[in-house]
Amino acid sequence: MQKKFFSERLRWALLALCVSMSMSEAMAQDVLQVRELQLSNGMSVMLNEDHSQPQVFGAVVVRAGSKDSPNTGIAHYFEHIMFKGTDRIGTVDYEQEKVWLDSISAQYDALARTTDESQRLDIQKKINQLSREAAKYAIPNEFNRLTSLYGGSSLNAYTSTDETVFHNSFAPQYIQQWCWLNSERLLRPVFRLFQGELETVYEEKNRSADNWTRQVLEKIQAHLFGQQPYAYPVIGSTESLKNPKLSEMNDFFKRYYVGKNMGLVLCGDFRTDSILPLLERTFGRIPAGTQPTRLTSPMPDITANSTVKILAPIPIIGAEALVWKGVTQQHPDKPALDMALRLLSNGSAGLLDSLMNENKLLAAAAIPLDFNDASILGLLAIPKILGSKKKAELMVLQQIDRLKRGDFSDEALEMVRLQLMKTSQTGLETIKDRSNMMVAALSKGLTWQQQLDQVEKARKVSRADITRVAKQYLDDRFVRFVKKYGHYPKDDLKQPGYQPVIPQNSDKESAFAQELKHIPVDKRELKLVDLERDAPTQQLGPHCTLYTVANPVNSLFKLEVIFHRGIVRDPRLELATSYVGQLGTDSLTRQQLESALMRLGADLSVEASKSMVTFTLTGWDQHFMPTMHLFRHFLEHMKPDAKKMKEIKKTVKVDYKSFGESNSDVFLAVANKVMYGARSQYLHQPSAAEAKAMSDSDLIDALREAMKSETSIVYSGTLAPDQVAATVRQTLSTQEAVEKAEDGYQAYERYEQPTVYVYSLPSARQTLLGTYDLCPPSANKADRSRQQVAANYFGGGMSSVLFQEIREFRSMAYSTQAVLNAYPLTLHPTSPTAFITILGTQADKTMGALGTVDSLLRHIPLRDLNVAAAKQDCINEMYESYPSFREIGSFIAKLKAKGYSENPLKDTEQIIRDLTPADIRRFFETEATGRQRVYFLVGNPKQMDMDQLSKYGQVVMLKKEDVIR
Repeated sequence: MQKKFFSERLRWALLALCVSMSMSEAMAQDVLQVRELQLSNGMSVMLNEDHSQPQVFGAVVVRAGSKDSPNTGIAHYFEHIMFKGTDRIGTVDYEQEKVWLDSISAQYDALARTTDESQRLDIQKKINQLSREAAKYAIPNEFNRLTSLYGGSSLNAYTSTDETVFHNSFAPQYIQQWCWLNSERLLRPVFRLFQGELETVYEEKNRSADNWTRQVLEKIQAHLFGQQPYAYPVIGSTESLKNPKLSEMNDFFKRYYVGKNMGLVLCGDFRTDSILPLLERTFGRIPAGTQPTRLTSPMPDITANSTVKILAPIPIIGAEALVWKGVTQQHPDKPALDMALRLLSNGSAGLLDSLMNENKLLAAAAIPLDFNDASILGLLAIPKILGSKKKAELMVLQQIDRLKRGDFSDEALEMVRLQLMKTSQTGLETIKDRSNMMVAALSKGLTWQQQLDQVEKARKVSRADITRVAKQYLDDRFVRFVKKYGHYPKDDLKQPGYQPVIPQNSDKESAFAQELKHIPVDKRELKLVDLERDAPTQQLGPHCTLYTVANPVNSLFKLEVIFHRGIVRDPRLELATSYVGQLGTDSLTRQQLESALMRLGADLSVEASKSMVTFTLTGWDQHFMPTMHLFRHFLEHMKPDAKKMKEIKKTVKVDYKSFGESNSDVFLAVANKVMYGARSQYLHQPSAAEAKAMSDSDLIDALREAMKSETSIVYSGTLAPDQVAATVRQTLSTQEAVEKAEDGYQAYERYEQPTVYVYSLPSARQTLLGTYDLCPPSANKADRSRQQVAANYFGGGMSSVLFQEIREFRSMAYSTQAVLNAYPLTLHPTSPTAFITILGTQADKTMGALGTVDSLLRHIPLRDLNVAAAKQDCINEMYESYPSFREIGSFIAKLKAKGYSENPLKDTEQIIRDLTPADIRRFFETEATGRQRVYFLVGNPKQMDMDQLSKYGQVVMLKKEDVIR
């Protein structure tokens, strides 16, 4: 009777929500409306006007990916080339430069035809000589610098199997400059500074080789697709990377980078009704071309059950992935198959989720992988630590059999439909969310309505549809990928010994850059969050504040309960939140709790950070009260679970044993050791022995102690603030917070002399390298702003010193970064600031990279145009940082917890504009001086000259126990 009651109630709730959604969509139709059009050259355009944030997201989608150039890496190469400029961007005299570039192209074609190593070496040296001559005409990174100067931020691109996408955000007043600049780059791109970029792609390949999860995925794809294009990595084979043909790359551009094969996305703060003439003048001038006939890559049939071993460097834990062939997005069975997978695995109460909720498996999940031409249906099965993989597989297959038999309730199907509706609504809320959906639609050749219809088709799937596709596609023909402990061999790439290719025009501008200056710019004031007005507050207790923000888009709410005590104060909290996130209550098992949440269309999660513990509850506003009552029940009645506690303890042990398999994980631990010494989080986290000694209730007690600290409750939704406050008072204990907020402060480590820390990872193909300088405290906002701009100038973007000198000119790294770590002036005015640089370099380039970074820090090169770009970068970040409606409340709450009474960005823009190159120099000459600089390296010591290292400071070899408990 009770089950039937809940099923009926769920059906009525779903109907009511459909009505509610229709009403909210009508209210928000202007924000959700996407206008689609086609330019005269055939270029597809999607426009979405949204004035909620002072930014625009712009993207160019090229329907060409690695499948169109299988295993060659050409598509990915071309992504890199598109940042090098054109015949009008990035050059002082293209006619003179072209003579050298044509010679370089001919030499690369000759290199690809040559197998004799001595001849190849001669050709490479000749290319290096020609490149140094061509560089006399190049303006490095001018495209990136112009992007910054005209409001752009987060400039990036990616290449996938099916598409290449170029994207960034920008301030709305620069929309004309953005359109001219980004259309110009598509007209006549130039292969300048290519030798250095080729080495950079090698570095990207090195980074990929050190990422074992990427290697595993590549091995699985290779096995499943055989000789089909999807079988090969996006970046291409090492052999192909060594033999690029610029003539073939030019042919690739002419074939795929044409109007009829590209799309444009603009989403954000602009006027749709007046932008079409601008788009025609700019992107409309790209040659239309012809729609290319693209390669296809169908997945071969799986004709029989088979087993394949996959190497992964994770000890103790077993794992299997069961893989079936799926169907593409256009197939009529796709919606039903998607719903079938949701019934199996939805992160809450699916058939596979129940295996985790009931302590039967450590992990079980459906992991589909969709391409344009194929789909992989993957089911992951991870037994409990030291458990049987065979039994884990059997349990997963039994749940699939239940799906095939229709052994799931109507209520479960309704819950999945409700979750689907919620997910689809959430995916339309913000500029970023809608931009991603528009990019996905254009890359697949779908209209916006077709993209939205996918959800509606899935929602209408019937029980009969689900059982039918489960029987048809999840049959006995699957590939079993079984994890075996081990490492895959890594290709050997050696540094070529090229002379640096250093352009001589870093502080010059092209004629095109001069033209951009004459385009008018709309005057706009920087929009800042008002800490007092933008999220009305109510005091619910002495140390409990409610922040409310209106939701203008749909009828979904989000509630964050933030307890301002974190891992720095109590290191147990990271384990505690992981443990509590798996518990039920004294009257509801975990599976029952998840089902109860799903009936309401709700989700609950918890996480810990350095300074806070946050419970996040999402759902439908019309179910706000019952959802809050369920949340209260969980908080007050969570029940210890000895079996889950046992697995938590084993996981701590596994994490410690597997430490060292990922160079990036090790680097984070070493960096924390350098910055905080014995106060590092990694040295304060519970050890395996301490975790083993914990009782079932220890972690719950740690969480309950954190819940006594100052509390911020942040709501975003459609309910009135007083109604939210009344519900929160009824359901949560708002009077129990008795302690002031903790801010996660950790004093920076001070050093008496320069020091070099080395952590040995002999198998790493890259060395991860960092420097640490402790700088004097910022006396005021002006000082802090100067330090931040200096850090940005040195390593904040593609026009920064690190990026140009290390990556562009010397090809010593793929990723480079410099950051300023600083605590709020409001709470820690006497705390020093930490200036940190980070890069990853091929192992045999380690000493050269280290020497170059050290030299740059000691003798900072100042370039006026790049200083201007660095300043504008910081201002652009202010425009982009304005939060969405979901983020405004927590943004304000966290600032107030740090002691701010007004927005810290107020008046900062003018401070930054007034900075001079001399201010930047002062930072490096008087603050980041290197007197007690620490260098830290994670990699193969055999590629490091220890005598040379000792010249930078006292060399200290770190062991595992030095950086992690």
